[in-house]
Amino acid sequence: MKIAFTGTHSTGKTYSAKELSQILKIPYIGNISRQLQEKGFKLNKSGEDITQLAIYDAHKQIIINNNKFICDRSMIDPLAYSITNNCTLETLFIGWHNLLRYINEYNFIFYYPPIILLENDGVRSMDIKYREQVNENIVMIINLLKELGYGKNIYIIDCVIEKRIKSIVNI
Repeated sequence: MKIAFTGTHSTGKTYSAKELSQILKIPYIGNISRQLQEKGFKLNKSGEDITQLAIYDAHKQIIINNNKFICDRSMIDPLAYSITNNCTLETLFIGWHNLLRYINEYNFIFYYPPIILLENDGVRSMDIKYREQVNENIVMIINLLKELGYGKNIYIIDCVIEKRIKSIVNI
């Protein structure tokens, strides 16, 4: 079982991924961006092409090397950040290529819209407009995937936080 969450920053993905991991007894893999930040990569608005390429590769490795996992991000996310950050066409192409190649490897992708307030943890961007732009790009990518016949494994979870895990477990 390969499960991932998608959504802009500060939507509850990590919390939900960890909760679901405990319920389903499937290993949690997460905080990829933070691990890269510790290695000197810039995140959020400062995220350069090299950062997005490293995130694409990390997600690809997770999918290839693990039969079962729950991840707090999917391959949709770095592509949305690449678009928002005006990365080069080469980076966008690599992102789309990886996404189309591996999207069906996920059994489930759960999209969380930004319905909770931003939380300042020293890593996330506190720019609401930036958050909205990332979210718009995630929604655009999901819609394009569905139009292209991909994305049958993507579910929108737009209920209140307290009901999210129950909604997911019921799918």
